[in-house]
Amino acid sequence: PANACRLHMNISTPYEAISGRIPTFYIGNTTSIISLILYEDLPSFIICIMLLCLGIIMVVYWIIVHKRVAILPTICYLGISAALLSLWTLSQNRFTALMLNNNLVTVYASFHVFMLLPLPVMLFIQSYYEDDKSKLWKVIFFFFFLQNIICIALQYLKILDFMHTLWTSF
Repeated sequence: PANACRLHMNISTPYEAISGRIPTFYIGNTTSIISLILYEDLPSFIICIMLLCLGIIMVVYWIIVHKRVAILPTICYLGISAALLSLWTLSQNRFTALMLNNNLVTVYASFHVFMLLPLPVMLFIQSYYEDDKSKLWKVIFFFFFLQNIICIALQYLKILDFMHTLWTSF
């Protein structure tokens, strides 16, 4: 209504863990709201883009150098880890959500990237210590993939949400 002085909203969430949180409401016109989000989140957005570029540069550098010299893929795994970390952080950024206009995509991307993040970190550690012969790594990688498949299946079969299975990633 045009002359309304009071607004009453009932907000509910399916997650008990966040049921007491009060969501953020923005008051103002579109330009002022976008300006506020840009002012608050643009620095972290830029840092995430720089980290993503650094990760991509590390992977490309390893690909170029690996063709000429036999080197371990340590820098490649570190670059992939940096890129995934920046993608996860970007998916949590309000500026990214504002640009993409599809909150569901950013939420699912966030969970998938976060679930994949341990793999390149483990590969980096394995490569750094040059421990290729240990069977322990194969067992760890097997359980990592099994855990990811189970978590994704539970989500898409609507048995358990990513939010409830995320703790198993680390």
